[in-house]
Amino acid sequence: MDNPNDNQSLINNSFKLYHYLSDKFGSKTIVTYRRYTYKCFDDCMQNADIRIISSGSKAEGLDLPGSDLDLMLLSNEIVVYENVPDGDKDTYLLDTENASIGFAFIKVPKGFSNCVNVTNTFNGFLLTNQYIKEQCARELEEDKYFMGILRNLLKIQGPSVSLTFQGIVEVDVVLCYSCHEWPSVANKWVVRSRISNWPSENLITASIDEGVLLIPVGNRSLNFFLYRIRNEKFPSSLKNTYAIAFLDYSRSKALSINMLPCVSVSNCNKNKHYYSKYKQCLFHLLLSRQSDAVSGWLLLAVFFYSSEEYGKMIDVLQISKKFFSRDLIQLTWWNLPTLDQSRCKKMIIRSKFFLKRLRTSFSKSVAISKNNKNENGFVFHKDLIITNEDFCIGSPLVYHRYLTFLYAYRIDSTREITIALQSLTEVVENSIDSDILTIVADYICLFKAQQLVGSKENYSTYQRMLPILSSSDTKHIFSTLNKMF
Repeated sequence: MDNPNDNQSLINNSFKLYHYLSDKFGSKTIVTYRRYTYKCFDDCMQNADIRIISSGSKAEGLDLPGSDLDLMLLSNEIVVYENVPDGDKDTYLLDTENASIGFAFIKVPKGFSNCVNVTNTFNGFLLTNQYIKEQCARELEEDKYFMGILRNLLKIQGPSVSLTFQGIVEVDVVLCYSCHEWPSVANKWVVRSRISNWPSENLITASIDEGVLLIPVGNRSLNFFLYRIRNEKFPSSLKNTYAIAFLDYSRSKALSINMLPCVSVSNCNKNKHYYSKYKQCLFHLLLSRQSDAVSGWLLLAVFFYSSEEYGKMIDVLQISKKFFSRDLIQLTWWNLPTLDQSRCKKMIIRSKFFLKRLRTSFSKSVAISKNNKNENGFVFHKDLIITNEDFCIGSPLVYHRYLTFLYAYRIDSTREITIALQSLTEVVENSIDSDILTIVADYICLFKAQQLVGSKENYSTYQRMLPILSSSDTKHIFSTLNKMF
């Protein structure tokens, strides 16, 4: 039989938790009134063209610290259908067949293709998410009420338009379209087994009757490549080319996401915009990891270093270590591959297991220069760049050893620092068969490592590098190196 004292203790603790939550976030009555307030706000703000729908934690009655207000602007001008209504040819259609799982395209009728911003594809005219977000911004700017309390802080951010009212309340606004039909791809949700009996049958029926709301999200450039890779009419060689472009695009997307100034991932919950960028960047890096055997892993390690996740960083370095024992085809960003490499590449492209060969047989160099769009990219951490404006993975093996050193330096292990620095020095000074730019990038990694630990070997390393560079036009390289001393 249960101990009465234990039951009473559970009851007392439950009451304490209830009162704590009521004091912290509001009682049941307060939460209900908050919900009515936002419902009243929605009803008062709607007009013939736009219906306002408050969403998020505030609309649900939870006034959490740091929470912003999420508003959906439901357009009454465009209604989307999954199936063409009888006798209506000019219909916006929901296309889930050619989109990624969980996403959809909006097909624009040909007669309206000149009225809205569309992308012309093999599958017809598709509404662009950028157009939807720009239209949302225009709706807000043209609204006299919004402009009356707006403080010139309106910008497109992710799938939404972010703005600030009177410098106090932050609002994320999303323009959405209604689809009154329940999508056929989601029919399993209706009939699946629910042990908890939630949501109730009445709520499920109401959801089906209401249909769904379509919100601009994701990247149609990725879907552009995916659609062509999946197209059964395309030959394998063309699909492989699109696959390379898809992976390279994903890498460039990851490198362009602004992640600095660095905030450790442990504090991500305090900054939802950073956390959103963190997830986007990680998503693209995991995709681009398939583009070759080495650099994708190294960029992932760089990402975790920049995010101060040193445990994940060393795990990635351990995984990538096994690839260095293979004979990889080197594809640098400054030289074309040799004839033998080109022949081998051609054989790989014809291979049935193309992507598998790609991620096990190639080694690509990665170089990126800072510009206005990527200046806060994660690769421009001060410990990772080779100059103030450039990031480069010269020799993948050298950069792997350099990252291993940085890990030892960050965990402040004297023994591991000594081993890692010695290993880095050996591999740099034995890489004399590489091209001149790779050698310079490798030596700069060694210089930076020696500077971090205050090594007296720094200048002697510089002296040993001089004969290697003496036969090349390296004036700009010397000017960069001289700044380091």
